[in-house]
Amino acid sequence: MEKVTFLVAAYGDRLLNVPDIFLKQREEVSYVVVSQYTSKSTQDEFLKKISHRSDVFSVFSDETGVTKSRNLAIKHIPNDASYVFFLDDDVELEELAYERVVQAFSRNDYEVLTFSVSDLAGSRLIKNYAAKEFKHNNISILKVGTIEIAVKASVLIDKPHLTFPENLGAGAKYPLCDEPVFLSRLSKSGCQLGFVPEVITRHPLESSGKEIKNRNEMMARGIAFREIFGSLSLVLNFAFFLKSFKKIRYSKLLALRDIYKGYFL
Repeated sequence: MEKVTFLVAAYGDRLLNVPDIFLKQREEVSYVVVSQYTSKSTQDEFLKKISHRSDVFSVFSDETGVTKSRNLAIKHIPNDASYVFFLDDDVELEELAYERVVQAFSRNDYEVLTFSVSDLAGSRLIKNYAAKEFKHNNISILKVGTIEIAVKASVLIDKPHLTFPENLGAGAKYPLCDEPVFLSRLSKSGCQLGFVPEVITRHPLESSGKEIKNRNEMMARGIAFREIFGSLSLVLNFAFFLKSFKKIRYSKLLALRDIYKGYFL
């Protein structure tokens, strides 16, 4: 029997939203919920809400940073899990999420799959996803969000060094680009990565064309490009700078400096 474990990252009082994510309880599905900076009263209320469920394992942490949360969840993947899927505390799961994940892996040889995400109403996709399945490369992984990612559990259990970069991501000094670095690490370890155009999660719509507001956001790109592309990123950094020129909301000269500064960190 194939089992899917959903790894949920929660923060503060948003932990109380998490029970609304859960599917109807079934033997093939479980959850690992890691919550950061959550008050004792919120923890107690959450535990009361899930007291009737045997499929939820909870971890409370005083650390900050979503990548630390995800890495802690990885450490608690059940040994009998077949696949894991990463979630945030503001998503919803499709009713057929389990079936879609299992069937997608069963018809592919990929160790890692990414999926589409729709808006909360389920009426439109939150990005311009491809219409057909494809194999990921170092360029395509740059567009992937964490709540799109599923991994064969054995990969993360057998290779504990495959983790999210804790210097990147929300709550870290460099608040972006943790997902492509994680996927790059999986790829470099020998994993095959693919995309399947099926919806597993729903998420509020976000504005397109994100602005680059400060040096840490620009440096995050330099760090990520270095880890993904190596020395080639010395060229790609400048290409990204030109492509993103109109989205940069601080000194363009400093932004160019910062992306290269990230490379040399």
